[in-house]
Amino acid sequence: MKLFKKSSINKCCNEKELLTDDKYNFLTVIASKNMNTGRIFSFVIIIFELFMLFYSIIIKHEFNLKSFLYICSYFTLLIVSVLTLFLIEKFKNSINIHYKLINKLTIFYCVFIIAWGILISTLDLNISNIHSIVYLTIIMSIACTVIMNPKIIIIISISSFVVYMLSIMFIPYGGFSFPLFINILFFTIMTAIISHNKYITCFIDYKHQKTILENNKKLKELNDIQADTNDKLKYASCTDALTGVNNRWGLHYLFDNIINKCYLNKLNLCVMMFDLDEFKNINDNYGHKAGDESLIRVAAIFKKNIDSKYIFRYGGEEFIVVLSNVTNDYAFKIADKIRTEIENEKIQAVKITISGGIYTKIPEKNSDSDEYLIGADKALYLAKTSGKNKIVINLE
Repeated sequence: MKLFKKSSINKCCNEKELLTDDKYNFLTVIASKNMNTGRIFSFVIIIFELFMLFYSIIIKHEFNLKSFLYICSYFTLLIVSVLTLFLIEKFKNSINIHYKLINKLTIFYCVFIIAWGILISTLDLNISNIHSIVYLTIIMSIACTVIMNPKIIIIISISSFVVYMLSIMFIPYGGFSFPLFINILFFTIMTAIISHNKYITCFIDYKHQKTILENNKKLKELNDIQADTNDKLKYASCTDALTGVNNRWGLHYLFDNIINKCYLNKLNLCVMMFDLDEFKNINDNYGHKAGDESLIRVAAIFKKNIDSKYIFRYGGEEFIVVLSNVTNDYAFKIADKIRTEIENEKIQAVKITISGGIYTKIPEKNSDSDEYLIGADKALYLAKTSGKNKIVINLE
């Protein structure tokens, strides 16, 4: 059963289709994976070689040429593995810089281990019927764990097969064996196939991960655009187009939060309600343009004295201010200052005055916006009916 179609394989494992950044990222991924594999691989080899040295020198206690060659091979692989582990730890935090060197060291370490396996398997020829087990174990282990370019794997596989078969044929106690030749050839081919498929799988995984990351980035950008659009819509829906202050919808958004905050912290919540006096006469006598200009100038005076996020245009000529943690005296000073500045403001020779009502109270558990708006409206009504151009506090 074919795991991939031929065209798919050729397309997926062709590094030339990658852009420069893509190729860099893919090779960095390979270097990182091979470093993790190499760390485990070299550590296991170090343990085994230490054991084999202990067994050969201390327990077996044989001293002849073959024993000397075994001990030298164990010691050599031990030193190379220790050096490999040292380099892995040295480069582990700079993979993106040294990825080429890491991949080259991976190839070198694999070639060295295979050569070592050929040496050991050759030495085992006259003492074991399964002398090829070390060589075969090594090439299959590398095929299953290390990720390398398929071209390099094919070169290493063919070269190691040729060298091993030559070493068997030309040593004094060796000789050509057709069954052995077939077995080694089979495992060599399987090594190349497994390595090739592992590389393809890694490449496909990388492409999928890249696609996922790109899609996530695009989705994040779309979400950011959507969030920005929602913020703009919310701002537009909560902002009075003429004066630039919040509108009554903005007041609804704020009120629940500020009531809850004041209730939890036992703070005063103050609502000031203002209404321009005789505003209809301004529209009737001077036109709506003058009326609009009056509202803009009045809003500017409010913003000059109070943070604009607490100012609301509630109706045509009505404004509301919501403050927390203030006393009636402080609220009155602010409100009367605004009233005085508006009284002294003239727009196209039109004198404007404003009346205001204040209601301040620490919210209770069931308090809502209506309670405060009604309380401030009662105070505003008293200001209107008692002469206008004044500020009244509701002390109920």
